[in-house]
Amino acid sequence: MTTPGGRPPGPLPLPLAVLFLALFDFFAMGIAAPVAQRDLTGGGSGAELILAAFSVPYAAGLLAGGVIGDRYGPRRMLAAGVCGYVAACLACAAAPVLPALLAARFAQGLAAAVMVPQAFTMVAAFPGRERHRAFAMLGATLGAGSVGGQLLGGLLVAALPAGLGWRAPFGVELLLGSAVLALIRRWPPDRSAGRPRVDGAGLLLTVGALAAVLGPVTIERAAGWSPPVLLSLLAAPVLVVALAVRRHREHRPAPTFADRRAVLAVAATGAVYAVQAALLLALSVRLQDDRHASAAAAGLTLAAYGAGFALTSLAGRALPRAVWWAGPVLALAGIALLTAGGGYAVPLALCGAGVGLLLPPLTAVALGGALPGAVARAAGVLATAQQSAVTLAVTGAGMLIRGGSPATSVREVALLCGGLMAAATALARAANGRRPAA
Repeated sequence: MTTPGGRPPGPLPLPLAVLFLALFDFFAMGIAAPVAQRDLTGGGSGAELILAAFSVPYAAGLLAGGVIGDRYGPRRMLAAGVCGYVAACLACAAAPVLPALLAARFAQGLAAAVMVPQAFTMVAAFPGRERHRAFAMLGATLGAGSVGGQLLGGLLVAALPAGLGWRAPFGVELLLGSAVLALIRRWPPDRSAGRPRVDGAGLLLTVGALAAVLGPVTIERAAGWSPPVLLSLLAAPVLVVALAVRRHREHRPAPTFADRRAVLAVAATGAVYAVQAALLLALSVRLQDDRHASAAAAGLTLAAYGAGFALTSLAGRALPRAVWWAGPVLALAGIALLTAGGGYAVPLALCGAGVGLLLPPLTAVALGGALPGAVARAAGVLATAQQSAVTLAVTGAGMLIRGGSPATSVREVALLCGGLMAAATALARAANGRRPAA
C-alpha cells in the first residue's frame, strides 16, 4: 500500500479518526448506558445489555474483518464499515425502545469490526520515519478517544435532559463518521493482485465460537445463567472443535506473523488492555455508585488516565528505548498508589502515562511482524486480542466489585491489574528482543 519513493500512502487522519470513533463509543457509552437504560425501561437491568450488544459482535467479528480486508482491500472495506457504522449510529440515536437500541448497537458492533482492522492496516502502511510518527499519533489518538469519551460523554449526559443526553454521543459519532467518509476519497484505491481466498465457513465458525464464549460472559449479570446463556457456553467447545477439524482437513490456515516477537507483542497488548479496562470500570463504579459523583465529575476524574496516555504516547518518539522500562514502571507505580488508597487522579494519570509509552511500540511490533499480504489479518488478530481481553477483564473486575465493599473492591482490582501488568511487562520485554537471524 506504500507509494513509490516512500511517500505516505494517504492522509493519516483517516485511520486515526476511525480508531477514535470506536474508542470514543466504548468510553462514552460506559457512562451513558445506565442513563439510556433508565430512560427506555424506567429502571431495572439493561445497561450491561446495551454495552454487550456492541462489544460481543465487535470482538467476535474483528478477525473476520481483518481477513476480508486482506481479500477485498482495506479502502473498500473501510468505506463499507464506516457506512454501516454511521447508519447504525443514526438508528441508535433514534431508538424509541430498548430492543430497537440493542439491535442498532449490534449492527454498530459488526460495522466496527469491519472498519477497525482496516484502520490499523492503513497506519502500518506508512513507511520509514513516517511510520514512527504514525504509531506515535496512534497512541495519542487512543488517549484522546478515552478522554473524549469519558469527558464529553459525561458532560453531555449531565447537561442534557435524560431522553437526549445518552443520545448525544451518537450525534458526535455521526458527525465524525461523515467526515471520515469524505476523507476516504483521498486514500489510494486498493490493489487487486495477490489477494488470498476467504474461507467463508471457517470465518463463520470462528465468529460463532468467539461469540459463544464472550456473549455469556458479558451478559451473565443482566441475564443470569438462563437457558440461552448456558446453551451458548455449551455450543462454544463444539464450534471450536468443528473449526479445528475444518482447518486440519480442508483449509490449513496461512501464517499471519513472520516471527514470535509479533505474537508476544499481541499477547502483551491484550494484557495491557485488560489492565486499562478493569481499572476504569472499578473506578467508574466507585465514583458514580458509591461516592455518588455525577457523570460529568466521574468523567473528569477518569479523563486523567487518557490525558496521561495522550501526552506520553507522543513523547515516546524521543525515547524509543526507554519506553520499554519506563512504561511499566509508571503504570505499576500508579497501581501501587491505588492499592494504598487515597485520591484517584494522580494514580490514573501515572497508569495512563505508562500505558501511553508502552502501547504504541507494542502495536508497531505486532503489525510490523505481519507477513506480506496479511497485515489486515494481523490487525484483526491484534484487535480481537485487545477486545477479548477487555471483555474478560471487565467480567472479572465486575465479580470483584459485586463481591466486596467499595474500597476493598478497588484495592482487589488494582492487585489483579498489578499482576496483569507484570505479565505484560515480561511479554513486552520478550517482544523487544532481537529478531531471529534470517
